[in-house]
Amino acid sequence: MKQIAATIRDANITNKDIKKQHIKSIKHDISNKRNKISNDECPKCGGSLVLRNGKFGQFKGCSNYPKCRFVYNSK
Repeated sequence: MKQIAATIRDANITNKDIKKQHIKSIKHDISNKRNKISNDECPKCGGSLVLRNGKFGQFKGCSNYPKCRFVYNSK
């Protein structure tokens, strides 16, 4: 347990500039993913997203299934 705690503590970013850059990068990645989904493009493989009917309703899934298993449920 001490080893896990030390690993987490060592991975913590203490430099404020690096931390801000890291957060900005994550937000940029999320924004890109949302843009691709809104354009019906799979963010994982670049394939097209198609509307599918599932057990619990409709969802968008990658057209490259089963190689790519990306699924998006807008609910």
